[in-house]
Amino acid sequence: MTFSKLRLTKGYQVDTTDSEAMRQIRILEKKKVISTQQKKSIRCKNCGNTIVIPTDAYQGDPLPCISCGKKTIFREDISNKFLEITSINFEAVKSLIDTYIKQEVGQHNFTFDSDRRLWYCHIDGKKVPVCVGGWSSHNLLFLTESERCWMYISLQYDIDEKRVSFLSTKNIIDLLELVDTNGRLLQGVFQVAQDYPQLSIFDREAEFDSFVNDISYNDFENVIVSFLNKLKGKSNQIERFLSFLSKYQDTFINAKYVHIGGPSQPDFISLNLKAYLESGLKLGISGEVKRYIKREVSLDDYMKALTHAQQEGNRFIIVTSTNSVAATVWSYVRDSFQENEYRQVIFDKDILLLLSAVTGIDITKLLN
Repeated sequence: MTFSKLRLTKGYQVDTTDSEAMRQIRILEKKKVISTQQKKSIRCKNCGNTIVIPTDAYQGDPLPCISCGKKTIFREDISNKFLEITSINFEAVKSLIDTYIKQEVGQHNFTFDSDRRLWYCHIDGKKVPVCVGGWSSHNLLFLTESERCWMYISLQYDIDEKRVSFLSTKNIIDLLELVDTNGRLLQGVFQVAQDYPQLSIFDREAEFDSFVNDISYNDFENVIVSFLNKLKGKSNQIERFLSFLSKYQDTFINAKYVHIGGPSQPDFISLNLKAYLESGLKLGISGEVKRYIKREVSLDDYMKALTHAQQEGNRFIIVTSTNSVAATVWSYVRDSFQENEYRQVIFDKDILLLLSAVTGIDITKLLN
């Protein structure tokens, strides 16, 4: 089947005369994956400027034109009608993929990581992650171009396929095609498990988790201080990884997706991973260390760190052993972005593991 280049992003507009795109839209609406709004084009009678508005938003009264500045009547361009995607329901996406993975892999052969919002398929003794673009926290999967034991479900397939050169058809699935084949494309996880070794980061993570469980709060703080100091001697390795992120600057490779939510807030946002790492690694930044196993980094933790960092121009870093961070904290981190740097940074477990893998520093061996 030939698929229209439909992109599942908020604000994306579909021409209602595109029958294939409209077929896909209706399927996704039926499955409650997306919400849409009818739009139309209206044209300024004076200068010809065209704008797209909701269908019922203009009743024919004179309006000022933002192009020519004159108050005029806009004429409807009846040949130009659109549907605009107004929201993506990621809970519906999760429910779909849960069903598909259960169908193709088996009910007892996968687990869901609620912090990272991705699935692990357990096949022939291997752990194969399945992640969703724009939603899953997937940075540990893409540390190099050579490790490929994962599957990526794309919501804008034509862009991702072109911009990320090392993707193979084994590793990337178009969500639209996945839905259209009723999940059968997820059979590809078996081929991925057969062709590639399990990601090495999972062994590192298991060792890290065991280590954190066995040491005290003070020991963890000392280990993190030692780790951050040792990073100063690994500038070459860090620069190579930052160059890798620069190569894929405007793609999901350089995005750290975090949960925000709440009234008038998007459910998820992306942080620029390269700028985020650079901000956290700057010398002279003050910080807090939190050894948390079952609790999350809270707004109270954030405010205490902010109070301590007032003499540093409110620049600080919180380093923690968990991936569980309150949504309100991520909202403040996002808002701290000024002049191409984040003034407040959370180095969660995934960032610690990323830096450990990139530099070769084994955090579990730093306890004196």
